[in-house]
Amino acid sequence: MIAPARIAFLLLLLFPQDAAWKAGFASVRITPASPIPLAGYAGRSAPFEGVAHELYVKALALEDAGGRRALLVTADHIGWGAEISVPLADELVRRTGLKRDAILLNASHTHSGPRLTLTPGARSGVTEEDAAAGVAYTKGLQEKTVEAARNAVADLSPARLSWGKGTAGFVANRRERTERGIVLGVNPDGPVDRSVPVLRVDALDGRLRGIVFGAACHYVDGTFVFQQSKDACEAKSPQSGAKFNFWHPNLVTLHVWLWYPNPAGLYSGINPLVKPFNAQ
Repeated sequence: MIAPARIAFLLLLLFPQDAAWKAGFASVRITPASPIPLAGYAGRSAPFEGVAHELYVKALALEDAGGRRALLVTADHIGWGAEISVPLADELVRRTGLKRDAILLNASHTHSGPRLTLTPGARSGVTEEDAAAGVAYTKGLQEKTVEAARNAVADLSPARLSWGKGTAGFVANRRERTERGIVLGVNPDGPVDRSVPVLRVDALDGRLRGIVFGAACHYVDGTFVFQQSKDACEAKSPQSGAKFNFWHPNLVTLHVWLWYPNPAGLYSGINPLVKPFNAQ
């Protein structure tokens, strides 16, 4: 079932491209100012120790010739839970003037972003102090999301939209059938969606203003990497020669994240579809 907000957003995009479109973009950095617990892996028992790449919340506002508006918000974290998204959506409605079914919240589903929570108190693997820091960060994220949304609406100006679709050949169904039952692996016969829809937004003078795209892929082609320190990691992958990128204690990661690029197609035996992807 498609959520009402997504239906409204898609219907807005189906109108003729020669209409008087307006588009607005905004981006706000949401990298934590100090270490807090991360989401994505149960084995993590301490806050992060460093930043490899900045995190952002980004917003795209659209307005058609009839004055109808829609808002797409995407943020670098693992996902919007109802505890966070419901009050946030209410605030977005109040402070942007848009209807709820015209607002779509999206997350990149990174496993290297903060754990979001509005619930204080110590719990498994999280101290009371870390939990309080997580609550403060989450409240700040909500405010920064509203800021990005309002800035995108304020940035609305005439634009030209174009739409296309590509393909992500490495996408694989992960529910592999074995004699032991279904395990996480590669099922070449399972259903997948390899389409990569792309929305391009240009200014009327032809200047590229922004691109929105998506791919249905929970990327897993690597192995567990547990290192006691950054110095214990190889500067280059011994198999592929790719350069070391970043380190995190108790890191459970993808090889192509840790050493990138991966020209040897390492771990393509786990996911055969990775091999041609890396060869390019």
